[in-house]
Amino acid sequence: MTQGERRLICLMGLSHALVHSYMLIFPVVLLLIIKEFSIGYFLAGLVGTISGFAFGLGALPAGIFADRVGAKRLIVVYLAGASLSSILVGLSTSFFFFAMGLGTLGLFCSFFHPSGYALVSSGTREMGRAFGYVGAAGNIGLALAPLLVGYLASHLGWRMAFALFSIPGFLLVSLVFLLRTGVSTARPVVSSRANPFTSSASGGPFLTLPLLLLCFAYAMNGLTFQGAMTFLPTYLSQGVRQGVIQGDAVTLGGTLASMALMVGVFGQYMGGRLGQGPQVERSLLTINASCVPFLILMGFKRDYFLLLAAFGFAFFHFANHPLLNVILAKNTSARLRGLGYGLAFFLSFGVGSFSATLSGYIAERLGLNAVFFAMAAVTFLQALSVLFLWKLGPRS
Repeated sequence: MTQGERRLICLMGLSHALVHSYMLIFPVVLLLIIKEFSIGYFLAGLVGTISGFAFGLGALPAGIFADRVGAKRLIVVYLAGASLSSILVGLSTSFFFFAMGLGTLGLFCSFFHPSGYALVSSGTREMGRAFGYVGAAGNIGLALAPLLVGYLASHLGWRMAFALFSIPGFLLVSLVFLLRTGVSTARPVVSSRANPFTSSASGGPFLTLPLLLLCFAYAMNGLTFQGAMTFLPTYLSQGVRQGVIQGDAVTLGGTLASMALMVGVFGQYMGGRLGQGPQVERSLLTINASCVPFLILMGFKRDYFLLLAAFGFAFFHFANHPLLNVILAKNTSARLRGLGYGLAFFLSFGVGSFSATLSGYIAERLGLNAVFFAMAAVTFLQALSVLFLWKLGPRS
């Protein structure tokens, strides 16, 4: 890789780590929010849905704007807007303003994935490795955020946890603004007169059957991610005895979730390596199928067995992310790559956002463990869509 490619991957990796850190603050401080505003799991899940839906809602227009005005500009807007929103959430004086602030935070965070991944796919020659590295950085953010947020919330309160996370966002703004790579990151890559439903200058279809199947896989992946991650810290804090790790419930849940999510870093790396090889669709099918039994085990097991099952889930769940991104790049033209990622992440995070409310309903009716049985069924549906995608060919 060239120096420009390494710089691009580093900054996109840091931006990816931060976007998931922002989105994970709420699940970690969930118990504190429930206590302060006197709400239940269902209403807490509804707030998570507002934030998660905004996270997906902005992805589609962000992808279109990334193609038209340049992906780098969208990343600068994400970093500045999310940092300001995080401060506003920390300053909220009522549950209504808290929910609105969380939704605004999700909206600005939605700009990253379509624009950042469009930059990575067009600015690097080894997409599989690049997506693996950027994805691994995102997992490091996911893994460290619960630990750091849990500590900050326990010692300084949940408001300071939100406010302090604005600092790295403001620091990254100037670094991304000065970013230079071997490809143009500032000029539009598609004419304003281009037909958004064609994938090439010759007018070929954009919404092909493989792309539709892939979008369904993204949607199911988002449902699993949002449903599992919203309640993972709380579930682990209740399912693993506090003697395993010292601390209160918030600290315990954040620490255990961090441990599980750190395992996902290795999954991202493996997925990136598989994305460089042949039969990418078959590799994705194997990864999806391997994830299902670990989710089922999470619903049954306690203590160390629960933690090991969570490790297995995290490894295989996050291993599929680089593979999905490589396959999407193969099924979209470079000039409309932002639109492709925008559509995919709109479905992943937008549809996936409803999983927080659904999981909250399931948790109240059947218990938190039933959430992970439901997510196993969703992951199975994702595997079926990937099976059809693989059968369509061509093999790669």
